[in-house]
Amino acid sequence: TATSASGDSDAAANAAASAAPAQPHLTLASDAVLLGPPVAVDIGGSLAKLVFFKRSDAPQMPSYVQSDSATLSSVKLPFKPDPALVIAAPELGGEVKFIRLPSANCADFIEFMLETNLHKSYGDVLNVTGGGAYKYTELIEKKLNVTVRKLDEMGMVVKGINFLLRNVQGELFRYEWKTKQQLPPRAVGGGSGGGEEAPAAAP
Repeated sequence: TATSASGDSDAAANAAASAAPAQPHLTLASDAVLLGPPVAVDIGGSLAKLVFFKRSDAPQMPSYVQSDSATLSSVKLPFKPDPALVIAAPELGGEVKFIRLPSANCADFIEFMLETNLHKSYGDVLNVTGGGAYKYTELIEKKLNVTVRKLDEMGMVVKGINFLLRNVQGELFRYEWKTKQQLPPRAVGGGSGGGEEAPAAAP
């Protein structure tokens, strides 16, 4: 009976492990160049989104900062999303994370970065997209002593996708639906302030 129970336990553990999505790993391509720890910000009308490199000793984020896993887990999708939206980056000694916070808390988050010296890990130039790149430039540059570089949102989305495809195995998936109409590939982005689309091609 003990052997049977142990076997059942092992089988359950193996099943759970196979059901859980494996954490993706960042493996830099031979021609990839990182000038510093990656960080990028998109500040929209409702939410500010950050992709950043998190070291193992990074401070705990404030309560108003959350991973998108809370939203994704409540939506019925035809695929299983990464519950943590984290990419392991062993070559860099940490992980690449995606977080979001209400845009109304941007000033609070800037103060949090000052109190924890978090901004000192990411150089003196901050790449920002979205309408908030204009709204918060003066505050960010004054408080954090950095230069805000405003970039085109859709262009950065396409470049970011290309970076993932080249450096993170298994980040590309395909979803098909039955239709007789052949649609050209498009890159589509949407937010509270509107949407944008552009022709897409293979990287």
